[in-house]
Amino acid sequence: MQISTQAILVNTLPKSSYPANGVFFKGWSNSLQSKTNKSRSEPPKTGTPTGDSKPGTTRPQAMCKVTNKPLTAINANNGQDFTVSEFPSFWFYIPYSRQEIKSLEFVVNNEKETKTIYITSVQLLEQPGIIKITIPAKQGYSLKINETYRWYLNLKCKQNTENEPDQVVNGWVKRIALDSKLEKDLTSLENQKYIAYKRHNIWHDYISNLAKLRFNNPGNSKFNGDWDELLKAIDKEWVIQEKLVNSEAISLQE
Repeated sequence: MQISTQAILVNTLPKSSYPANGVFFKGWSNSLQSKTNKSRSEPPKTGTPTGDSKPGTTRPQAMCKVTNKPLTAINANNGQDFTVSEFPSFWFYIPYSRQEIKSLEFVVNNEKETKTIYITSVQLLEQPGIIKITIPAKQGYSLKINETYRWYLNLKCKQNTENEPDQVVNGWVKRIALDSKLEKDLTSLENQKYIAYKRHNIWHDYISNLAKLRFNNPGNSKFNGDWDELLKAIDKEWVIQEKLVNSEAISLQE
């Protein structure tokens, strides 16, 4: 199955250009800014999987080999997802081996993209597959209640000699408060918390909790079936058979 991706060029900075005040990834390239400004400045208001759900975007001069599955963020849509976690995890399918990747960086900015909350370099340790990136439990990295954040996963393939990544996936996440009804459901569904998150439209945590259960219990037919159903619901069924692979994150912040 060949899945096409939309061509888009992202304006990023080399590591030597990271400013001391933590501001990073301030905007798109000037030539495309007018086309993307609305999506940058106005995050969607829904956390449910009703929006467009395209896989990773690719710049025209990308140096990556053609794959039959794209770089993919396993999120409800390309818009906004909700979380109650102060330090949430993010899940991605990486279609390349370690030897084919020059760099892989994960970035979380504030809503207006004037400050970087967290940035890390990610190293794939095995073959292509699904990876988990968790924001470390450090106070400076915490997501604040009722605040929205923009995240990016930027991938450069081995032959890339430019500052721009070859492929990018991005989206929004908003942390909301844990209310009493959700807390009660989470307590009653202690071993299947993803069901409670789904009931309350907390899709980021629904995906993350189910992913953890599915990969920690590979022989559990309930978790496997619910994982398949979820990926079909968010139009990312090509990830269903992919395995979780090891990776390590190296923070680029002090």
